[in-house]
Amino acid sequence: INEEIIRRYVRHQEKQERVEQQQLALD
Repeated sequence: INEEIIRRYVRHQEKQERVEQQQLALD
């Protein structure tokens, strides 16, 4: 397992969660 891929995946997940929270805040 490549740690770099995992880090990229985790970072992507965090970014998506942040975007969803921003959208909820706009609602």
